[in-house]
Amino acid sequence: MKSKLLAGLVAALFLVVSIFAGGLPAVGASGKSLEQAIKIAKSSFTVPSQYTEFTSRYSEYGETATWWLNWRGETGEMSIEVDAVTGEVLRMYHYPQREAGSIKLPKLSYQEAKAIADETVGRLQPDRVDELVLKADPSRPSLDVNPWSPPSYGFRYERTVKGIPYPDNGINITVNGDTGEILNYTFDWYKKELVVPDKLLSQEEAQQIFKREFPLELMYFRTVPDDQKEKPDIKLVFKLRDPGLVRIDPVTGRILEPEPRYIIFAADGVASRELAAGSAPKVELTPEEIAEIAKIKNLIDKEKAAAAAAKVMELSSDYKLQGSSLQKLWQEPDRLVWQLSWQAQKGEELRGYASAAVDGETGEILSFYRYRYESGEGQKEPEYDYEQCRELAWELINKLQPEKAAEVRIYELKTARQQEKARSYRFVYERMVNGIPFPQNGFEVSVNAVTGQVESYNMNWSKAEFPAPDTVIDAAQATEWYSEEVPLRLEFVTSYDRQTGEPVVRLLYHLGDVPYTMLDGVAGTPLNWQGKPFETTKPAVFADLENHPAKSAVELLAAAGVIEGTEDGKFYPDRPITQGELAKILSKLENRGAPIIPLPMPRIELDPAAWYTSWITDVLKKGLLKPGEVDPEATVTRELLAATLIRYTGLEKAAALPEIYKVPFADGQDISREYTGHAVLADALGIVPAVDGKFLPQNLVTRGEAAIAVVKALQSD
Repeated sequence: MKSKLLAGLVAALFLVVSIFAGGLPAVGASGKSLEQAIKIAKSSFTVPSQYTEFTSRYSEYGETATWWLNWRGETGEMSIEVDAVTGEVLRMYHYPQREAGSIKLPKLSYQEAKAIADETVGRLQPDRVDELVLKADPSRPSLDVNPWSPPSYGFRYERTVKGIPYPDNGINITVNGDTGEILNYTFDWYKKELVVPDKLLSQEEAQQIFKREFPLELMYFRTVPDDQKEKPDIKLVFKLRDPGLVRIDPVTGRILEPEPRYIIFAADGVASRELAAGSAPKVELTPEEIAEIAKIKNLIDKEKAAAAAAKVMELSSDYKLQGSSLQKLWQEPDRLVWQLSWQAQKGEELRGYASAAVDGETGEILSFYRYRYESGEGQKEPEYDYEQCRELAWELINKLQPEKAAEVRIYELKTARQQEKARSYRFVYERMVNGIPFPQNGFEVSVNAVTGQVESYNMNWSKAEFPAPDTVIDAAQATEWYSEEVPLRLEFVTSYDRQTGEPVVRLLYHLGDVPYTMLDGVAGTPLNWQGKPFETTKPAVFADLENHPAKSAVELLAAAGVIEGTEDGKFYPDRPITQGELAKILSKLENRGAPIIPLPMPRIELDPAAWYTSWITDVLKKGLLKPGEVDPEATVTRELLAATLIRYTGLEKAAALPEIYKVPFADGQDISREYTGHAVLADALGIVPAVDGKFLPQNLVTRGEAAIAVVKALQSD
């Protein structure tokens, strides 16, 4: 079902103008007929013979014409899109059905799968091979393993023009890791000529422009906890607010205007996303909990909260309260909020909707949204311009929060051009503390330019201690450090014409993929989006694995993103593995699917600051380790390795009956009784095999041996 839905969605994206093939026997003389398209598709990829149900569609969009071909059967389906003019294969998606099961590692190595992908690129695009470069991203595993589909390798071949990357163009290929079959293929290529000017700004010249025009800004930032038990901090950071605005002409050095799509993102996503972050998610309270809280807290009741909100929104009498709940804020669980909703109806017809959030203790209106359907409003011209709407927004803020209004400033994008005669405008006012912005706090107001009515209002205002800015680093130094660590890229970038919507390709300096946008205001170290130390992903390439028996196993686990790179580029395969290290491998694998043996979390005292705590906790929850076995820094024995991996394969119930097994090992008496079944099964399955007739249960396991055993467990049937 999932595959069919995906295939339908993909088809919808490409079929802007669609005609069933039955009414279109052929295309013009210069194009490809349906028969030719079918032959091209079937000569490019093998269509399974059991896919007997065939349909086709022809579509045109601008100067592009394509055939979309689909074969379907009881065991899956395949779709292939062929350019009706050039005959090139543009897309191929194969969705073989597979019952959900356990996670399996592939039979093919990365290099074997890559050879298949390389051959496919050379066969389908022989004239463009020299313009394509295989891209590898250490932060994104090339191997995908999950319970719902076969293990697969993904490859991205990026287009270059005279050595300059064009990331939006190229070829993506997914290879089945067991069979070597191509599961997905996409080809994107801008057909017009791309020109590289003779004289371009150097990287250093572009970096100087970046530092001058886009300095990092000192601001307060509230950290985003991993869970509700962790309290957020307020810290000083230097932040690049709008990385998408960094667009530098590589010839003139001029700052290019952002694309319309980015303006929408920036208005909705930069400041307003930070405002919204403080009010969601929320946790529902039961009636019993509400009653208990009301006894000990001076909360306003639902009726007062609803009346206050309805008055501010100026709701007419036909709006009826439909729902109410008392909730606590996820990041500030001490704050309780009434969530309210209204509807206005005319007979059976819905005419309006409104919602509001009211602080349960203070009665402050934290947010509201209202919508009223009026016949013919869509045809009316806007009567209010940007400045008038801004005045209306500010008037409401002053009315509801006069004291807080004195502590905010409006946040406006540097180069975003205001749309003429927009039907609504959104305004963001950010809180200022010690003369420093705190973008996660403040107000966001949206005003209807047709009616002049405030459509939505949101306030976020934290009760927190703010550190003094006495010890922050120099702003210029912060920008310099950021510029060194996140350099500009010279690339071709696709944008879209404002009037026609047609793609336009520009050569520019920009930031491309942005790993982080913040530096700690005192230490100058990189921070991630949560405000925690940013961890760089190292390439999982190890110098000490050459000619080692564990090389292929480690490479498989690294390709799946289970084993990470190290600072010194070594794996240390002959060093004993600790429980914590094994738990990390198993946890990262198991998190790709459902728990094998989900258990209540046992009470185990672990150091909350230790690196291994989350991994040990995870494998305990999933039953891969038992409470009595936990010793995170201890080295793993062969019998414990056998036990954890047999549990991973789902054979724990069978293994837990030691009396039913005939022990074939000469040293069987040395195996702990509770691990007898695990040892016998692990040997029989080849996961932890005996050595010269002995199981050697108390021998320590090396990191390389553990990697081999994990791979065998994941490849066992």
